[in-house]
Amino acid sequence: MTTISPVAINGFENAEYFDVASEAVADSFRIFVSKPAFADPEISLPAIIVLDANMMFGTARETVGALSMSGDVPAHFVIGIGYKELSSAFTRRASDFTPDSGGEIEAATAMGPPNFGGAANFARFIREELLPLVANLYPIDTDCITLAGTSFGGLFTLWSLLTQEVVVSNYIAISPSIWWDNEAVWDWEAELAATATDVKAKVFITAGGLETQAENKASVDKMIAGDGPLKAHAVKMKAAYDLHGWPRMSEITPEVTEKLRSRGYPGLNIRCNNLPDETHMSIPSAGFSRGIRYLFGD
Repeated sequence: MTTISPVAINGFENAEYFDVASEAVADSFRIFVSKPAFADPEISLPAIIVLDANMMFGTARETVGALSMSGDVPAHFVIGIGYKELSSAFTRRASDFTPDSGGEIEAATAMGPPNFGGAANFARFIREELLPLVANLYPIDTDCITLAGTSFGGLFTLWSLLTQEVVVSNYIAISPSIWWDNEAVWDWEAELAATATDVKAKVFITAGGLETQAENKASVDKMIAGDGPLKAHAVKMKAAYDLHGWPRMSEITPEVTEKLRSRGYPGLNIRCNNLPDETHMSIPSAGFSRGIRYLFGD
């Protein structure tokens, strides 16, 4: 077994990281770990697997830390899956979080050459490599694990639930990109319903109230009118969406939730709570806080 030597993260107390080479993905990941500050080291505690850790790890660990200190949620290990370099995160996540090659919209709006469809390998990395590793390194309660993701990460989170590629106790899908591949989410849901008699999980889904088709179009127009780093990409997005149709974000999350609820799975506890006044860029922190409180709070 490869020897893991965690390195302390400067500025984050009780936090460390280490790199893992994955056979499933044929690449390496940087794993960030936040350990509960006041927990008994002899007691196994729940863990949250957070995707996009280069951007979300700090938010997740501070949110969980504050809510656990106030008693709103139990203490957790926060396990973030990220990449060694932020510069490669956008292209890597586009592969790791997407279940197939997508369609015309996905090809036209890719940030760089399209390289989609790596979700099955990424799911295998989580199942067969990461979870056994962190359970060996830390006192984690393997019967209480949450998977949380935003945007493409939210897509991967719901795809994992619907395909049972990553089976955990809880799922938090924040602004999930389930418009993917002409809303292929409905096919995954139908296949699950055809084969499963129960889905044992607690699920929280959210999107920003300002993520309607109309508001997203206005947001893209705003990026085009400005001089920000995403201006050129916004031009590509507008051309593709005007041609093929603007994706649904806040419109689709309650529909998927109600469809799953209608199946009557005895072990499924699911809620959609879209948050007013939040955009695609502001929803991650608000959605994570609301999600963790729904799963473990009152």
